[in-house]
Amino acid sequence: MVLKQIDDSHTLQYKVLKSQWRLFHKTDPDARRLHFLFGINEYMTEQRAFDFGLDHQLQLQTVYEAYLNLHNALMSGNTIAFWRVLDTYRNTGNAVDRWRH
Repeated sequence: MVLKQIDDSHTLQYKVLKSQWRLFHKTDPDARRLHFLFGINEYMTEQRAFDFGLDHQLQLQTVYEAYLNLHNALMSGNTIAFWRVLDTYRNTGNAVDRWRH
């Protein structure tokens, strides 16, 4: 859904979201080591690519923050924090919001 909102498929943001989608499943992208990222065809840190992907994508940022909060609550075994995230989450209109229904 986010990719369809980007008009130019040649932008770095589009290429990051299209080819490096696995970065958005990580809780801690590597900010130190340079990697050659295929699809972007340049060397950069995972954190920099991640930042390019989230740049100007408020809905994606909101969903990713909720994902991180849920992940951290689950990993720490904090059920109160887990339910707090679910209770305070605001729908963004994304397909991810289906879990709220």
